[in-house]
Amino acid sequence: MTLPNIRLTKDDVENNFQDARSPAKHYPCGTNLSPGTVLTKYTTNQTVNIQWEITNALGGTCFVDLSTTGKDTDFKTISTIDNCADKVGKNFQADVKLTEDTSCERCTLRFRWIPKLSEDVYLNCADISILPANKSRLNVQKRCRGCGSGGTSKRDLNSNGSLLNRKELKKRLLKKRNLKKRSA
Repeated sequence: MTLPNIRLTKDDVENNFQDARSPAKHYPCGTNLSPGTVLTKYTTNQTVNIQWEITNALGGTCFVDLSTTGKDTDFKTISTIDNCADKVGKNFQADVKLTEDTSCERCTLRFRWIPKLSEDVYLNCADISILPANKSRLNVQKRCRGCGSGGTSKRDLNSNGSLLNRKELKKRLLKKRNLKKRSA
């Protein structure tokens, strides 16, 4: 899943997202990262655009699951996407409708791909919130809870508070690494 923004370790950003693109090593979210900063906020009854890329066309079905516990537990499937990985590409997307009766300040949206031609499972999780439609939609939360565990932090935000895209984040981390090498 490339949208909404998923949990990534700093190492994965530096390694061109190999962990995010690989079969899951940890359940329920593919990595061993705990829920972190809420990066994307939605409202109840909103249609959410989910985007993903496929680097190995193994066929199969994708599922969009939601946990409203804030603890990556009790996932419920809210959308099924048949034939989601029949070809390689970066521009796959589907719209998923959030229900009017589901709201949470800290939720986990999970993209789960079960390939037809492999026994592996691919998982990505995004930390989101779903606010009642009558509340105003907020921008990215700037508070960083659990950043020490490798989650997203304030350094991953633009000056306007929006999350850096993968290319910008990788560029910033590589620049920081080069500055450290020069000063050593």
